[in-house]
Amino acid sequence: MTNALACRRRLSSRSAAGRPARCFRASECRGLDRVARALAIFMRRRAQRDPVPPRQHWNFFSPQSFRSFIVAEMRAPSKGAEMKIARRLLDAALQNPDGAALFLDFDGTLVEIAATPDGAAAPAALARVLERASAALSGALALVSGRRIADLDARLAPFRGAAAGVHGAEMRLDPAHPIKAGEKLDARVRDEVAQLTGDDPRLLLEDKGHAIAVHYRLAEHFGPELERRLEHYVREVDGLRVQPGRKVIEILGEAVTKGDAVRRFMREKPFVGRRPIMIGDDRTDVSAFDACAALGGVGLSVAGEFFHAAEADFASPEDVRRWLGEFSLISPEVRR
Repeated sequence: MTNALACRRRLSSRSAAGRPARCFRASECRGLDRVARALAIFMRRRAQRDPVPPRQHWNFFSPQSFRSFIVAEMRAPSKGAEMKIARRLLDAALQNPDGAALFLDFDGTLVEIAATPDGAAAPAALARVLERASAALSGALALVSGRRIADLDARLAPFRGAAAGVHGAEMRLDPAHPIKAGEKLDARVRDEVAQLTGDDPRLLLEDKGHAIAVHYRLAEHFGPELERRLEHYVREVDGLRVQPGRKVIEILGEAVTKGDAVRRFMREKPFVGRRPIMIGDDRTDVSAFDACAALGGVGLSVAGEFFHAAEADFASPEDVRRWLGEFSLISPEVRR
């Protein structure tokens, strides 16, 4: 009750014109959960520098604007009844495909998360949808994934597009070009990580060449201890870092991030000069979201273990595929 009173007092502070603003009752506020959600949205926009949505024209960085935004969010219809603001921005941007560049994660974004890395399966129609979407964007579509590019090609055949694999350690700027990659991790790293993880068959060790991933989805309780061990290990080895993900922890080079991959794409044709849009589902995608925001674009999240459903822009990979299928038909040239 104390928090509710404090909330009402803040909302009823005097307006810029000197007149008392209306004091909203708890029933009108629809509960403090709406306030918490509005705060989360506000902080996310501030962090990503998202454009101001059409219905609000105030400066998001003043206390007065924040109060107004809180009130508007509490008065607004439930998010389940309206399209998210970021989705509206996405759809508006892609009505002009020549001005947009689209970056897509794979696991948890285009396809559902599987119990093991090998279990992830792409629907048969996805390759065709990606081909159409890439054509609509004049080739300015790239996959940005933790998987190796060769793995992506095999799972999405016959589609073959621009891609960043192993979080950017592998790059293919154009489907006609070969894959370029940096130096692989020393072989001893794999052996030492294998020793740290022990012989539990539920912990799956995946050697990606430029990264070592330990998947613990089959033994979720082991996650915190596994992360502690690997964090301790990288402190003793120069040039490595730990990258947690959805029931996976990876060791890779310090300079490798999806954000760096997006920035590199955006310096090359056909991406250069476009507005970057990244869709992802995990903390590994946050650096790409930040890169897009810094370049005037936006990052869009998919609900899952990292992004809560109430805040995510897409409900599931199926939702992403449905939207992508609709977008792939926008350009008349690819309606076939």
